[in-house]
Amino acid sequence: MIREDLEKYQTNLIPLIIRSVTTPARDVEYEVVFGKEVVDFARELGIKQLWATRVELADDQEVSDFQERIKRLMQIHAQGHPSQQEGSYLQSPLSVSGFTNILDRHLQPLKKQIESIHQEMAKQSQQVMHLSAQVKTLSNILGSSPTGSQNRRTIRINSYRDAESLKKRVPGLTIDEAQVVIGRLERYRKHQGGRKFCSVDELKEIAPSGHWDSLSICFN
Repeated sequence: MIREDLEKYQTNLIPLIIRSVTTPARDVEYEVVFGKEVVDFARELGIKQLWATRVELADDQEVSDFQERIKRLMQIHAQGHPSQQEGSYLQSPLSVSGFTNILDRHLQPLKKQIESIHQEMAKQSQQVMHLSAQVKTLSNILGSSPTGSQNRRTIRINSYRDAESLKKRVPGLTIDEAQVVIGRLERYRKHQGGRKFCSVDELKEIAPSGHWDSLSICFN
């Protein structure tokens, strides 16, 4: 059961119990008081971090007393279950596996909740990745499209005299429409006192194929 939980959740569901000890070199290290089997399994599986609770135990006698107290607590628990023979834990010392199995029965609801949370997190992660891909696609579309007048080609429509040049500058404009626009400009210059085009609507009326809205048009 211990190994199965470690493989599934990549951590321990029941915390280790540890105490701090000072080495002869005056370094502080930690000794596992309860849960050594969990540590051994974790090493085999390559798990680097485990949950632990630190208790202050000054010497080996306090460690022994503490471990005995845990065994007594497990004995009391066993006596509360008819399936356990009375005094069985006194006759056979409780192992870490036995302690873990007892607590595991009480932790089953919590383990189910943890598994449900893992599944929900995986689902949310997929949704975030999908949304991120959509945002990236939209960003690429917006980045490649004109979004303002600063990205538009500027033309001085009233200064053109050549239909071919105008056609090259205006997307979608046909050569026939370009000639109509140039002809209108020539007529304005010769017969209407220098009148000029004053609006995009005038251009759309005589040259509807041109993509006039994609341009920044100067009418001076």
